[in-house]
Amino acid sequence: MIYAVRHYRFLDDRTFEVWVVAVLVAFALSFLLVRGRVFPAFVPVGGRVAARAGWSLGFVCLCTGLIGIANGALDSDVEVREVICVAKRAPAGEQGSGFYLDVRPWRGTDRTVALSVPRWMFREVAAGSNIRLTLGTGALGLEWVKKIEPVGRTPR
Repeated sequence: MIYAVRHYRFLDDRTFEVWVVAVLVAFALSFLLVRGRVFPAFVPVGGRVAARAGWSLGFVCLCTGLIGIANGALDSDVEVREVICVAKRAPAGEQGSGFYLDVRPWRGTDRTVALSVPRWMFREVAAGSNIRLTLGTGALGLEWVKKIEPVGRTPR
């Protein structure tokens, strides 16, 4: 999953919400699919629930990574969009580690997406300026971010 998130990051930021729902569904299904006989008698109920939660989390992480890799690695179509940076955010301040640009990547909608960017880009891009998104259309139909760069700058 870590490889998929780093190399084939989904554009739609609702992916996390879908992921949480998938973990909860997998957890509920674990009670149907994994019978109590799997656990030794001395394992307390709390341990059994924790094991089911761990299996669910691991299973969904594995599936998310495989879907991300299949979606990005099998994709050959690339689309370049110039979008406006609506806002900038650094939740931990300029000295922290998280830097985000809020953009509207889809035409005809007011919905914004927060893109994680390196510090140098956060400092260089002003709110209201254009940035260039290079997107993969996704073999499974899930758009993913290939590259983010400020407009009017030579690529790094």
